[in-house]
Amino acid sequence: MVSLGFQSLFAQATRIDIKSPQTQTNYQKGDTIFISAEVSSEAALHDVNVLITSENDSNMVFFNKNYHTHGSRQTIQLIYILTLVNKTNLRLMVSTYDHGNVQTAKKQMIVRCNYPNDKGKSDSNKPSKKGKAKKRKKT
Repeated sequence: MVSLGFQSLFAQATRIDIKSPQTQTNYQKGDTIFISAEVSSEAALHDVNVLITSENDSNMVFFNKNYHTHGSRQTIQLIYILTLVNKTNLRLMVSTYDHGNVQTAKKQMIVRCNYPNDKGKSDSNKPSKKGKAKKRKKT
């Protein structure tokens, strides 16, 4: 019972700050996704893991990087080049594990990929292209 209390306190003491990618950015095939994060803890970290999977199937792993450290801070600066061609959502997860391989903290986000005609953040002030009539050339 004491061990569980320690793990709960440790999980609260670990902070994961994902700086990039941004949540509403839409990436296209061939784009470079810059992954930047800071992980810090009041106690020594053991393993910090960065994982990119399919949003719908966590067994479909596209990227996995592990940092083994005994420090209390870990800076993450990685790149992932998107090779997928279909519209999909990827799950980016940064997590920490203790010496017993027990997950102590995690933070995740969804990365949008290959959404047609979408540059990421929608701008509701722009007129729709569907309602415009084509101009005819004068002859």
